[in-house]
Amino acid sequence: MRIGLPNEGERWHRFAMEIAIVVIGVLIALGAQQIVTDWNEKQQANTALAAVRQELAVNAGTFEERTLQQPCIERRLDEMSRALREARRTGRLPAIDKIGRSIARPTVRSAWEEAAQSGAVHRWPARDRIAIASTYSQQQPSDAMTLAEAALWMRMGTSEMTGKAVSPGDLTLLSEILGQLRFYSWNNGIDARQQLDQITALGIAANYRMIFDGNGGTRAQVVEGVAKHPICQSLGTVPEKAD
Repeated sequence: MRIGLPNEGERWHRFAMEIAIVVIGVLIALGAQQIVTDWNEKQQANTALAAVRQELAVNAGTFEERTLQQPCIERRLDEMSRALREARRTGRLPAIDKIGRSIARPTVRSAWEEAAQSGAVHRWPARDRIAIASTYSQQQPSDAMTLAEAALWMRMGTSEMTGKAVSPGDLTLLSEILGQLRFYSWNNGIDARQQLDQITALGIAANYRMIFDGNGGTRAQVVEGVAKHPICQSLGTVPEKAD
């Protein structure tokens, strides 16, 4: 019996088929790997977005606490202005105790920084990415302004306004501190309101964990806590001191 050998054309056809099978296999493997990679990156992006939303909820709680105490701050500044006007008339500081100060809490941003560094933010929906980036961009200047205001309240609170005689120079200094306090408190109050509105617009509800040292809490408890804070109490008085 005579066995026919494949001719040159058949050999090349078989070789091409083998090459095609190998190429197709490689492409399938690469495609499957890319699908897995895309899925993993999407999951990481979703996890990062969830963490950032939780972080913004905590910041929203801080901003809401500030908006709740803002009327008390403005009332106290008005009371201090009247006290200084009286001191200019009498030459004596009024017998005031417990001036109080604003509640100063820093914002948190570790989840955002991690998401930005990992590149996860680029896989978020454009609306979320733009809105969240805008919110965080305001928070660092906001923290600096909050700390500056806290330092001014401390200076005002340690001025020993206890019925002592006061010089025109001291009154000028206290008036300058008070003027700076008005600026910073006004700015911080507006900033807190705007940032709270931005976070709320993202569908994120305030979380009050930071206010209660990580133990959670309700808005009603925050309102109660603000009302009990010295800045929201009537100005206390102490016995006047002899010069």
